[in-house]
Amino acid sequence: MAKLPPMKHQRWAIAACLIALAAPAPLSAQATAPIAEQIQRSIASGAKEFIVPGGTHVIDAAIRLRDVHGFALRGETGAVLQLPPVSFAIAGDAASAGDTRISIARSRAMRPGMRLQIAAPGAIEPFTKKPRPNFIVRLDRAEPTRLLLAEPLPFPVPGSTLIRDDAAPNLIDIRGGGNITIENLTLDGGRGADDPLIQGHAQLCGIFAAGPYSYEKGPTGPPISNLTVGNCTIRNCFGRGIALYAVADALVENCAIENCADEAIDFDHFAVRCIARNNRVSRARIGVELNDANDSTISGNEFTECGMGVNIWRWCRQPRLNVGNLIESNRFSTTAGDAIRLATGTEQNTVRGNTITSPVGHGISVAGNNQIIEGNTISGAKGKPIAIKEGSHVMKNNEPGEPPRTPAP
Repeated sequence: MAKLPPMKHQRWAIAACLIALAAPAPLSAQATAPIAEQIQRSIASGAKEFIVPGGTHVIDAAIRLRDVHGFALRGETGAVLQLPPVSFAIAGDAASAGDTRISIARSRAMRPGMRLQIAAPGAIEPFTKKPRPNFIVRLDRAEPTRLLLAEPLPFPVPGSTLIRDDAAPNLIDIRGGGNITIENLTLDGGRGADDPLIQGHAQLCGIFAAGPYSYEKGPTGPPISNLTVGNCTIRNCFGRGIALYAVADALVENCAIENCADEAIDFDHFAVRCIARNNRVSRARIGVELNDANDSTISGNEFTECGMGVNIWRWCRQPRLNVGNLIESNRFSTTAGDAIRLATGTEQNTVRGNTITSPVGHGISVAGNNQIIEGNTISGAKGKPIAIKEGSHVMKNNEPGEPPRTPAP
């Protein structure tokens, strides 16, 4: 029998192990567990950093950060986090309210028990007093040519209606917390060339972050603070590339964002002092959207072949929303609509020193009031270089010149 070491040596060895276990350290993925599970273990352990190894890691559910403070998610060279192919169906013939089956022309990955989001008019939305753009039913099972439902349809379904998973995940989903860094990663939403057009809104995003808020009350708790997304490639998203709600002092910098069916970067309800700087955005429905966002800066970005470049507009009704934003020194090329749009209900925003080339819509569309439009260069617009829709604004040193002072049609 081997001789046992002295007891005091055992005590030192045990103490050393306990110290090592107690000290949080950066963790990276292990081949024995899914990447999302490894990240959750990292956070639960108290680690302040997780390194995603090189290679493509397909995740089936969102990487969730809930009230996490002081955490960094970083990638080694070639690290890709990717959502699997999206679950969807396309209705064939129309179905009536009360039916328990929907014929389908095409489908993929429909699972028994799935909550189906059907893109047809539904119940009245209390906030808008208009029908919601979709409604929910539960799937019993899918067959090659039809979906059998666990409950009757509450509303009609026209032919060719899009049907998709109501629980479709975001790739990274952050709720609460702060001082979070995401960098040196490729985030792939899984959108393929043959997929139908799905605009996921707050689902199927590359990064979705939301603090507490409501449409009626505004912020209802502390915002997510100091979120940084840097040196990332975000691509192939059905939803937004990056969507930030009730977030303060966020920075999106030096990222390439491409092929998004919705906005590439979205500073949304009650986002304040957020910055999008030196990013390259291509083939997104909207490059950057500011919706009820204040005192934010969009500077030094390049927008190519987007539906619209930058859009500022109002949804909620609280005072002092959509004000104090700066759109400066960006480059816009070949937008399908307006390169920059300031909508009704916005004011005191500055559009300065931007270069706009060949928009199919207007170069800059201006509504609201007291906007500053200064030193922008606009060429090749099929619409007006600057179109004033309403309000009184400050216009100076724009090329090819100032628009008429009366609102444009």
